[in-house]
Amino acid sequence: MKNMKTNNILDINHLKISKFLMVIAVIQILVVSLIALDWIGFKLPFLRYVVGFIYLTFIPGILILRLLNLENINLLETILYSAGLSIAVLMYTGFFMNIAGPAIGINNPITPFPLISTISLMVLGLSILCYIRDENKEKNHFFRNLFEHKDSISPSVLLVLLLPFLAIIGTYLMNSYQNSILLMVLISLIALITLLVAYEKIPKKYFTLTIFVISLSLLLHNSLISDFLVGWDINKEYYIANLVISNGIWDYTIPGNVNAMLSITILAPVYSIILNTNLIWIFKVIYPLIFSLVPLGLYNILRMQLKDKIAFFSTLFYVFLFVFYVEMIFLARQEIAELFFMLSILVIVKGNNKIGTSFLLIIFVASLAVSHYGLSYLVMIIFFLATVLLLFFRKLGKLDFFNKLKDKLTIYDYKFMFENQNIKMTFVFFFIVFGLAWYIFLTNSHAFTTIVKIGDHIASSMYTEFMNPNSVQGLYLITKEASSPLNTFSKVLHLTSQFLIIVGFFSVILKFNKFKLNIYYLMYSLIGLLLLIISITVPYFSGSLNTSRVYQIVLFFLAPFCVIGVICLLNLFNKYLKRKLTCKSTIKICAIFLVVFLAFNTGLSFEVLNDNPISYSLNNDLDYPKFNSQDYFGAKWVMGVKTNNSIYADDYRFLILFLFDQYHIGLYRETNELKSHSYIYLGSFNTLNNKMRESSKGSFNYSTTEKISKESEIYDNGGSKIFLT
Repeated sequence: MKNMKTNNILDINHLKISKFLMVIAVIQILVVSLIALDWIGFKLPFLRYVVGFIYLTFIPGILILRLLNLENINLLETILYSAGLSIAVLMYTGFFMNIAGPAIGINNPITPFPLISTISLMVLGLSILCYIRDENKEKNHFFRNLFEHKDSISPSVLLVLLLPFLAIIGTYLMNSYQNSILLMVLISLIALITLLVAYEKIPKKYFTLTIFVISLSLLLHNSLISDFLVGWDINKEYYIANLVISNGIWDYTIPGNVNAMLSITILAPVYSIILNTNLIWIFKVIYPLIFSLVPLGLYNILRMQLKDKIAFFSTLFYVFLFVFYVEMIFLARQEIAELFFMLSILVIVKGNNKIGTSFLLIIFVASLAVSHYGLSYLVMIIFFLATVLLLFFRKLGKLDFFNKLKDKLTIYDYKFMFENQNIKMTFVFFFIVFGLAWYIFLTNSHAFTTIVKIGDHIASSMYTEFMNPNSVQGLYLITKEASSPLNTFSKVLHLTSQFLIIVGFFSVILKFNKFKLNIYYLMYSLIGLLLLIISITVPYFSGSLNTSRVYQIVLFFLAPFCVIGVICLLNLFNKYLKRKLTCKSTIKICAIFLVVFLAFNTGLSFEVLNDNPISYSLNNDLDYPKFNSQDYFGAKWVMGVKTNNSIYADDYRFLILFLFDQYHIGLYRETNELKSHSYIYLGSFNTLNNKMRESSKGSFNYSTTEKISKESEIYDNGGSKIFLT
């Protein structure tokens, strides 16, 4: 494993305790003061957002990190671990307040005063423990070392820092004037920066900053479109979190998988209350900010094993896939769960067996389990199968006949495999038992029953529908006919990247190159590759979990193999055609491939070439579950006047109704058979285009609103309309 550079090391256990705690105290006082000023009517909202976000996201975690006395922690790892620990602390603190509060007379524990009091006392207690534990009085000056840079910032780095501002201004232009030119410029600049790295115009020391800014900008260029939430599950998550805020307490007896996820029921309300901002903006800004730390963690994991540029471009491949900045912002709980997923892998790859890192690993996997049940089940499978495989290889390696055989094989370094088994099966069992116990007892077995039903459905259809495109979502996406030549090229591009992943993986396994990855990372990659194969062969597996999301998760392990695959094929080209292709040229070709990959995944190429649009942030005419104020107020009105009546809406528009209720209304997406005395909700897209999107068995079509217009119109705000049958 490649060692981290010593100049990146930041051991917070050797920071001067007085100045360290002084900064903590200043931030604590600032937060309490800003909240107090807000209560008396003197509002400083922007300052409260910034200071409150830093306080909640990093302060509890950095105090715990110091108490753990971890060694060899660089600055990036300090930031990542602090964020993960802080978010875990917020979730579990809110959970225990919710349970214990009513018992001690606090009937509404998830409200401003109980929350800020409890979190402040917790920070104070951790600060006291840090001071008591500290033995050395003379320590390094942390903030001087952190912010002291003698090097001037190059113009290319200033270009990188410009990206988030372009994302914010560009989405404003799109929302207000339906002009996407700045967002197209943003994507073009990201492509340019990718090339600048390949041509060594951006120094290695800025790779971390570049990855963070690119990730955040891509997330914001989608999440900030519309003043309301965009997507599917996010509207349900909003309703659950808003219910907690409205009631001042989390009712964990409400059935449903989402209601058992602390990433929604506790974390979102805590941020909303402490920052004093609407939940919509917590999901549109704060969660993407947190999620943008995931690529940083991936880069840190990869640069411990590979060269900096290979790690950089591998991370960009993960980021440039549309799922990262499109689908993830529709699923807030998975954004938080992937942070804990990344942190768990980071702890494992570092391979430190000390008690502190074991504590981190337990906290992170437990937090993953309470953040998103779907991702947890997938990670359980990956961890279990990888650990079983490693144990099998370890036993096999002790046999005499295998010792004689392995010396003649070119496959992986078995000595390295045996000496790096720092993850025990007991840890895997803890993760599985904790997760299943949470899902059984906190969701009334709803989440557990869901996975059992999926497993039963898969097993019962294995022989009858194996590799049937109608039942295998992954295979359906591959065999689906493209709507245009540009779409065909886009599909070929994705299939090419997957071919490169396979080439890169087997070249590493068979030692056809000099790359040597951490054995756990390699085993997880193998399981990830198997999951991809299952996604295009086994019926209902990928459809139940969503193929694109499965791909995005396993790409966390498989992304570097795409870049390695490009390098291997180019080296093969050098060898057999006797062409001289330098390492720098190889990196440039990787960068060009990623630029093309970005252009097609963001939809930029479709807009420039005037093909079928795929990006709702670049094309306002694209039908998508995004809503304007007229849609919102129309939905609010119908939800206010309905009693026990059913409400009909089309495949996208019915999602906005989840903002107001999802348990006590009859929602229907089929308008073929309308019940009498029911409401029909039309959004702005329906009334403007005179059509409704209706889906059935995975496919969709558009029908006209002509039959709806024959009903009694009872509401019209110029965009949204309501009819009564």
